Amino acid sequence: MGEELRFAYYPGCSAHSTSKEYETSFRYVCEKLGITLVDIENWVCCGASAGHFYDIGFSVALACDTLVKARDIGLPLITVCPACYNRLLHANYLIKEDGELAKRVADTIGSEYDGQHEVYNILDAFSKIDIEEAKPIVERPLDGLKVACYYGCLFTRPPKMTNFKRYEDPLVMENILSLTGVDPVDYNHKVNCCGGSLSLSNTEVLGKLVGEILDDAIRNGAEVIATACPLCQSTLELRQNEASKYLGRKIRVPITYFTQLMAYSFGADKKTVGFGRNWISPASIINDLEKREVKAG
Repeated sequence: MGEELRFAYYPGCSAHSTSKEYETSFRYVCEKLGITLVDIENWVCCGASAGHFYDIGFSVALACDTLVKARDIGLPLITVCPACYNRLLHANYLIKEDGELAKRVADTIGSEYDGQHEVYNILDAFSKIDIEEAKPIVERPLDGLKVACYYGCLFTRPPKMTNFKRYEDPLVMENILSLTGVDPVDYNHKVNCCGGSLSLSNTEVLGKLVGEILDDAIRNGAEVIATACPLCQSTLELRQNEASKYLGRKIRVPITYFTQLMAYSFGADKKTVGFGRNWISPASIINDLEKREVKAG
């Protein structure tokens, strides 16, 4: 389907634990789109969150260990997690900028690395797909489903590393999801921080951040919010009580991975799509949508 796309796949920790539905739906969508994934064996944590606060050299070594494994496979690396993506980009940058750090990392991982291996995030890869050419894949159109695409902090920032041209108002997820027929919602908070790092330390501020994102999306018509970030997904989904308290009214909206919507539209079974793993499932909204389409037909 267009150019042949092949990647060394780095799932990251979340894809094998709290976001298994992201992993299964991603693999299914790649298969349907003709994207080849070669699994990186014996991968390790990228060092996100706690790693780079503890020891920057240790964190960079973790990321470089995976980058070297991808380099040795001979394919660009792809990851579904924006935190992993961000740490891998930072590792490349720091290795190129700091010779002493590069030597320390080489000693730690037992291999020299020059910081040059190419890293893709999931949106980068899917944006290479020819939408018109891929339309025959769609078995269950989601025409009319109003979806707010939420990017969070790390996919587009820092722009000098991510090369996002529209880093304050990206549209790449909307363009990809247009293949399924959804109606993307335009709203202002798509790259605002969800407050995920505050989940245990400051739930009051967390409720404000989540509340403002959800309120903006819902007021602009969103029935479902789609994201590509495991931490954002769990935060926006599980902290709706705190958001409701901040807003002074009850908020309840499904938060899915955008790959779940794609996999469903492409004909995947329920286990692969993983709506059953969502705390607030979008299944009833999609079922209502399908019933409306049947009546209209």
